[in-house]
Amino acid sequence: MRYFVSFLIGFVCITSHVCGQHTNILISNDPQSLNEPAIIINPNQPNQLVAGTNFSQYHYSTDGGLTWQNDFLTSSLGTMGDPCIAVDNLNNFYYFHLAPNIDRIICQKSTNGGQSWSDGTFTTPADILLVHDKEWGVADPLNNNIYVSWTQYENPFNPTSADSTDILFARSSDGGQTWSNPLRLNKVRGDVLYKDVIDPTPATGINSEVYVAWADSVGIRFDRSLDNGTTWLSDDVLVATVPTTSYYHVSGNARDSVRTSANIECDLSNSPYRGTIYVSWTDARNGEDNGDVFVSKSTDNGNTWSAPLRVNDEGHTAQQYYSSMTVDQATGYIYWAFYDRRNHPNSDSTDVYMAVSTDGAQTFNNFKISETPFLPNDFVFIGDYLGITAYNNVVRPIWIRTDNFNQNSLWTAVIDVPLVTGIALLSNTALSLQMHLSPNPCDNISVIDFHLPQNGAYRLRITDLQGRIMFEQQEANTVQGKHQCVVTTNSWTSGIYVCELLTNGARLAERLVVR
Repeated sequence: MRYFVSFLIGFVCITSHVCGQHTNILISNDPQSLNEPAIIINPNQPNQLVAGTNFSQYHYSTDGGLTWQNDFLTSSLGTMGDPCIAVDNLNNFYYFHLAPNIDRIICQKSTNGGQSWSDGTFTTPADILLVHDKEWGVADPLNNNIYVSWTQYENPFNPTSADSTDILFARSSDGGQTWSNPLRLNKVRGDVLYKDVIDPTPATGINSEVYVAWADSVGIRFDRSLDNGTTWLSDDVLVATVPTTSYYHVSGNARDSVRTSANIECDLSNSPYRGTIYVSWTDARNGEDNGDVFVSKSTDNGNTWSAPLRVNDEGHTAQQYYSSMTVDQATGYIYWAFYDRRNHPNSDSTDVYMAVSTDGAQTFNNFKISETPFLPNDFVFIGDYLGITAYNNVVRPIWIRTDNFNQNSLWTAVIDVPLVTGIALLSNTALSLQMHLSPNPCDNISVIDFHLPQNGAYRLRITDLQGRIMFEQQEANTVQGKHQCVVTTNSWTSGIYVCELLTNGARLAERLVVR
């Protein structure tokens, strides 16, 4: 029985802060604790999104994430946590989760956009005293193979220094009906005493390569298969070292420490960065209370990796943790979502931030997406991760917040892509809408020349990347043709701003750089 029906969004409120630009949408506030959200968009039908949360809840939307319906998975195999959702090129969704006794990975399939799910199949069960934990799956859009990787723990509930952890991998080539025997990928085993190998994530390449990344006590590791997951590299590739091991402390978190989990994505789009592999993670190399989000990339199929770049831009002063990364496979833009405390230096109050890179992870724009902060605590578990998905400029993060000390709720947001990228999304009705800023970059003034395609109202607005309005001009009755506006910027902080022109349903946005 479906227990919760969708929330309707009646209007979008534009205010003087970024939250007005990225409307927050409540997915669920079920009284049972919600945590560890995952989300995926169907590239063939971008209005179709499916999400999952602990324990065994699923959520689906048919209108681009504006409204949602929610229910619980059922299976004769049992249901458990660590949800992950994947989608293939045949519009099938796959919900991966743990088994009740944590000895195998279960996969349930939906052929109707996440509205109902199969009883499920499972990977080879573990031997006694072995546990299969923290799985993640992906579907190859070229051949529709399904891949899943996870961590195997030896004797995790009473570990000794002799017990190990390994990264396992399995494949399904028949739509999740059967699974190959698990392969161990890592060449150097971890132990179970906080030097384990953890949290593998798979991705696929432009020629159906299979990639897996994970974290261990040395750093971020990478492995590759060129034959659909049958054989792998003889040695794992070290993407980057992580000097603070694979765990670091975050106050107000229900776990003693958060994990340095790796995210991996390959650009499959026709962007200039096609074929680039990105691996992202968080670590506390800059201080115990200063976790940051990092990314490294490879342009040679994972043989070599760039030096890590920091994604968050708050200046080494605050905690960022539990990040997730995705590549929009229509544009090549890279998006991150993460919890962030930059605005609350003296408390554990937390916002949700995103970052975007439109130039192949060379530069990053950060922006806040949560409307209000929340205060996590040691007694309510929000999970070990959050999520984000994107396709063709439909970008939907997903996160958990805690309110009233003990109540978790599940949220997403409608991301205004032109606002955060400075790149306009032109429709046919906007082709004759023109705008030019000069000089750009500017020091004291910038002259905005713009052309209106027809008579009517217009609004010209400049905001910073936090959504604060720096300049605004509106006219109710303006004639078609060329217009000009002079903006004084000598009192503005140096940085990037967004100049937006709206008229008769058409929208144009450009970056303005103030030196």
